[in-house]
Amino acid sequence: MNLKQLALELGLEQDEFSDLLVIFIETSESDLLKIQEGIKNGVAEQVADAAHSIKGASANLGFMDISSDAKRIEEEAHNNNLEGLADNVNQIRERLAMISAALEG
Repeated sequence: MNLKQLALELGLEQDEFSDLLVIFIETSESDLLKIQEGIKNGVAEQVADAAHSIKGASANLGFMDISSDAKRIEEEAHNNNLEGLADNVNQIRERLAMISAALEG
């Protein structure tokens, strides 16, 4: 994962982009917890709202794979279908871990 290239594509300095990514990871982890809680408690609106947040933030930062997974979660939640979303949640979490590792490396 080339964070320097992503920063350049977004017209940001590397330090600015790194700071944004730290906030993005923290916020997304919090949203993932909200999604998991919403799935557990059957609160589709909570799941959709948190997924929407991740979808937009990840798209703005150039992480279209994360945005795609979040979009699927959001759409399924809007259809009151909370079954089978754990894979998407796990994929997002794994991708966030990869971003975090790239920041540290």
